[in-house]
Formats: sequence, structure tokens, C-alpha cells
Amino acid sequence: MAQPLRFLVTEPFRHQRPEYVRRVAVEHGFECRTRQGTKESEIWVREDGNGGYWIIRMDAMGHDTRFHFGARPHYHKNWVDSDAMLRQYLMRFTPGASVYNDDGVLVGLAGGSGDMHPDQKAKVQHIPR
Repeated sequence: MAQPLRFLVTEPFRHQRPEYVRRVAVEHGFECRTRQGTKESEIWVREDGNGGYWIIRMDAMGHDTRFHFGARPHYHKNWVDSDAMLRQYLMRFTPGASVYNDDGVLVGLAGGSGDMHPDQKAKVQHIPR
């Protein structure tokens, strides 16, 4: 299944509080699939109607990455194409997940190189809180 070119949610998350992102997620029909408000990632999911899943991930404590936004609280907009990939995403890094920038434009795959330099891809997919 080909990934959508645009993310479902058009509202920007940059520099927004977690309460705002949660409200937007609920308004768009997302359900929280992890514990809220912990140091772990908070992952919100919505089925796309074609077997795939839209994902909003809130990394309250950041995570290890070469890019400096990774160590700060931030958000991600992602999409996966199957139940199996969603199960993997809920547990660990998923190279096949599609990543979007804050404007909802497809950037590429989390683990793929593509046309964009890896540092630039890391920068645009980590939406600072």
C-alpha cells in the first residue's frame, strides 16, 4: 500500500503544549494506545480505513538521536500500512513507518535514505514542543 502524501491532521504542533496536541488528536478521532503523561512515548492512533494507521507520537523526554531536537520534548506525525507494522511501532523503532513534517508533507520512510540528507530528515520529522 502506498503511503499518503499528506498527513491527516493539518494543525501544526510546533511549540504547542501536550494538552493542545491531545485535544487535536481526539477531535480527529485518534485513540491513545499507550499511557499518557509518562516519560515513555505517548502514541495516538487512528485507522485510515484502508488497513493503515495514522500516528501522532509525543516524546515528552525526547530520545537518543544524532539530531539535537531528539533530546528535547517533541512530536512526530507518522503512518504505517498494516496491523503488524503498528504492533512493531508501538514497541520499537520502525524503519518502514512513513514520516511527515509539521505541515503534514510526506518526508519519506523512517529508515530510508531517499533524496533527503539524514540530518535534514531528522530535523523536519522532530516537531519541537
